[in-house]
Amino acid sequence: MPESDPVPTSYHLFLELDLATQENRELADYGSRILKMLEWAQVQHNDFLVATLDDFLGVVYVLIFANCNNPPFQDRTGPIEVQTVVKRAGDVAKGRVRTSGRWLAGFHFNSALFRIAATYHRGLKVVSGKETSGLWKGQLLPIVEPAFPRWQHKELDKIHDEVNQLKHDGEGLFEARSVTRKQAELAVEELLTLFELWVQHNSRSATAP
Repeated sequence: MPESDPVPTSYHLFLELDLATQENRELADYGSRILKMLEWAQVQHNDFLVATLDDFLGVVYVLIFANCNNPPFQDRTGPIEVQTVVKRAGDVAKGRVRTSGRWLAGFHFNSALFRIAATYHRGLKVVSGKETSGLWKGQLLPIVEPAFPRWQHKELDKIHDEVNQLKHDGEGLFEARSVTRKQAELAVEELLTLFELWVQHNSRSATAP
């Protein structure tokens, strides 16, 4: 018999979430809400919002990876474990990249925090109509809040502050991380709500006589 062609390597691999658990259902629901917004033609025609939602979907991805990691992410209350950092650097030096473990869970969670802070700032620019401005978060909020007076952003503000500490303080978050996983998920909810309110407002404006 002629030798068959080798099966090509597939890069389309999926992590299947167990949607029987509440936490996974909530994470999947975030994806559903982002999808619903992306299905609106007016959203698809707004390059600034699409680019922001693209990065925001990445928040959901890394939260899933942190949650599905072995072991799952647990909030860190103590200092960075120096020897763990040494081990991970040693692995990379040998050409070995670890794909699970506590350090990786924290890595994914930190990635989520950076993306939340970035999409929060960019989202405020989109919602305020100041997409190309150099305005900071504190300058954008007074524009957005009167338009959506019931919108809450307490957890978003905490994460934005923590990411600024990560970016600018010499020690970063060496001693402890103050934002918890629950707060990160609440921040996702807050930002999703803002985007949904804005899309609904613009949809009504577009159909008004």
